[in-house]
Amino acid sequence: MIAPTLAVWTKWRCGSAVCANGTATSTRWTASTWTLSGGQRRRVDVALGVIGGPGLLFLDEPTTGFDPDARRRFWRLIEDLAGGGTTILLTTHYLDEAETLADRVGVIAGGRLIVGTPAELGGRATARARVGWTDHEGTRVIETHSPTQVVTELRQRQPPSNPCPRRGLSHESLRVTRDDGTRPRSSPRHPNGHDRTRSGRKPPPTPPPGQTPKTSTGLDRPDHTGSHRNGQERPGQLGFSCGNLRVTERPSSGWWAMTATMDAETTETFRSLNPATGELVGEHPVHGEEAVNAAIERARDASVWWAGLGWKERRIRLLNVKGALTRSLNRVAALIHEETGKTIEDAQLEVIMAITHIDWAARKAEKVLGPRSVFPGLLAINQKCVLEYQPLGVVGVIGPWNYPLFTPMGSIAYALAAGNAVVFKPSEYTPGVALLMAEIVGGVVPEQPLLQVVTGLGETGAALTRGAVDKVAFTGSAPTARKVMAACAERLTPIVAECGGKDAFIVDADADLDGAADAALWGAMSNAGQTCVGVERVYVVDSVYETFVDRLTEQARALRPGDDRTASYGPITMPGQLDVIKRHIDDAVARGGKAVVGGAESVKGAYVEPVILLDVPDDSSAVREETFGPTITVHKVKSVDEAVTRANATAYGLAGAVFSGSRSTALNAARRLRSGMTSINAVVAFAAVPALPFGGVGDSGFGRIHGADGLREFARAKAITRQRFATANLTSFKRTDKDMAKVLQLVNMLHSKRYK
Repeated sequence: MIAPTLAVWTKWRCGSAVCANGTATSTRWTASTWTLSGGQRRRVDVALGVIGGPGLLFLDEPTTGFDPDARRRFWRLIEDLAGGGTTILLTTHYLDEAETLADRVGVIAGGRLIVGTPAELGGRATARARVGWTDHEGTRVIETHSPTQVVTELRQRQPPSNPCPRRGLSHESLRVTRDDGTRPRSSPRHPNGHDRTRSGRKPPPTPPPGQTPKTSTGLDRPDHTGSHRNGQERPGQLGFSCGNLRVTERPSSGWWAMTATMDAETTETFRSLNPATGELVGEHPVHGEEAVNAAIERARDASVWWAGLGWKERRIRLLNVKGALTRSLNRVAALIHEETGKTIEDAQLEVIMAITHIDWAARKAEKVLGPRSVFPGLLAINQKCVLEYQPLGVVGVIGPWNYPLFTPMGSIAYALAAGNAVVFKPSEYTPGVALLMAEIVGGVVPEQPLLQVVTGLGETGAALTRGAVDKVAFTGSAPTARKVMAACAERLTPIVAECGGKDAFIVDADADLDGAADAALWGAMSNAGQTCVGVERVYVVDSVYETFVDRLTEQARALRPGDDRTASYGPITMPGQLDVIKRHIDDAVARGGKAVVGGAESVKGAYVEPVILLDVPDDSSAVREETFGPTITVHKVKSVDEAVTRANATAYGLAGAVFSGSRSTALNAARRLRSGMTSINAVVAFAAVPALPFGGVGDSGFGRIHGADGLREFARAKAITRQRFATANLTSFKRTDKDMAKVLQLVNMLHSKRYK
């Protein structure tokens, strides 16, 4: 059964060419998919696409999210269309997928279309990544993510007439043709053909300089060779061109399988793998310092344009981003599931929370940051005072892998709402989610590269922090945050940092024990315990300790990790974390702790079964260090006061929870907990409330995202005064003794009173 999707797929016709994809924008024809599954919807898309006899059909990632059986059935349907005379232009992530469909494949690299067999282009490697357009000699060109989006954007506006031959795609530089105008039969050898990428695969070959491209500013009607699907002959050669795309001959298989890859200068790649299966999810370029700085330069111009739109226009566009993300909810959740291993339901919940934060930031930005009058006080009563918050410019965001959409969106959405452009460096474990989000934003805001993604490892993140950004929003470990701060210090770049936690959960004697056990277990085990605000330590008042432990262990034994839809949670995303989890369990047991559920044997491959530890010393690593796994330590205390004291005995201070039947006791304990956020009779409830700020103290970081504080985090306060009428001028060499006497009299009257 294919999971249903909420995406709205759009069809648009142009001459005899048809695009079938989820990113194009048009008012010609739309169909909602509230009732059809993704596979059914795409079959309808293709059927509608060929109505009217198009000679060329675009397919953009047509089998994303399909199960293997549905994928095979779908490709048989498409192959029938190709056999009937329709030329297919396919945009896909994987060369191995294209290998079964086409005799030759085109790969976009360095602004040119390289054509060859899949083996010649790198075998069964993933070839597609973000393709950036850039400025050249003052000419503005488009930021895009796929060939189909190029077509869409060029339909929406006139492209520049000046080609851009350097890094990135130009509007006229792609041709499926030899220099003599014929279709190439093999691809040129790469000058470094024996070099290997980080993943061990050869980089795509770089072609020799081609002929000077002709200017084309629209979508020309193609002529076709051979039989049309209705049996009529069409004379001439297929000559489809659209800005930077041109197909000069239809291949014998009826397919052009097109992928997009990194710039020609970037040959190093890395892989993102499904942690549950080990299967390849994507292969992406390692962007170096030059590429990162180029993205920042593009973002600089985009930020000026974006800030100039004003509050209303930005609000409308961000609400449309929210709508596009909502329509793509299942598609995004499926990719989160693939890259992190978390369950589909947890991935969907993550997308839902991101949607609510985009909505709040878009609607509240003007109210929080817009100009407002401030009372000047009696001493400056002649001044009109205005306070407003202005955009910073370019914000660099470095995101985590455990919540690859929700967590960075707490910075991205609020930075965009405040009027900034964003350059986003995602975790190397989850780059696909970031690229998909950038694609969604680019589909709604095609004019400027408002949200750009740079992919890579630690060096890419370091380049972003050293770059000319106006602020860095970082999520990660405390040691890495210190390195980021050191790099930012070179430019005095401000930073907001969220660095994880060791959150405490307090259970009072009069608490609802069933509700507390359920909340503590979900807070500790959901997402395999890989939650920065997850529960890691539980402090229970001694009178209900045994009862609480019984209920907690009973529920924990029913949990099961796995990759199927019935699993409670998924695998550990980052393989290196498995050693940390096992070390903490071993240390706790060795120091006198007792494992009442699970133990060291619970670490099984990529999965860790639930572990509950009792009587663990406070100085053990399982209590003092962040475990980030499905483990929990439970401690007996005499009172809530003792629980608060022991909970605060850590360098971390991110969040916490208090369960109590007494509102005053709970509020008092919540205020005393050394943390940025606390929930009462619930767990992590604050994360779902966009109006509340999110952040920690100590080793958990500083600064805030979310809420009004999160909006102000990405803006600078601007104070403006305007003299309304003249009074005694104290800031002048012309002031008199009489002026000073009047002021001194006023100050005495206002401030000399004694207070009791």
